[in-house]
Amino acid sequence: MRALQYRAERRTRKSSDTLKIDAIIGNSSRMKDSYDLVSETASTDVNVLITGETGTGKELFAKAIHDNSNRAGKNFVVVDCAALQGL
Repeated sequence: MRALQYRAERRTRKSSDTLKIDAIIGNSSRMKDSYDLVSETASTDVNVLITGETGTGKELFAKAIHDNSNRAGKNFVVVDCAALQGL
């Protein structure tokens, strides 16, 4: 049953050619793998935690996931966790 569900979800994913990823630059094999993850994640309704060093493009990928999801018409809110330390 899970295999059929997985196959159905894969059919509804966007290919990397049709993704809205205008702000992200790169076409290496690792970037293409990242685009596949954007597509896979955007087609689900799960919470996502993106981690990485400062300046690696976490916000760009978060925005790409949002723009390619069913929630694309809703607000995208950026939260800077470093700014929350004083609270």
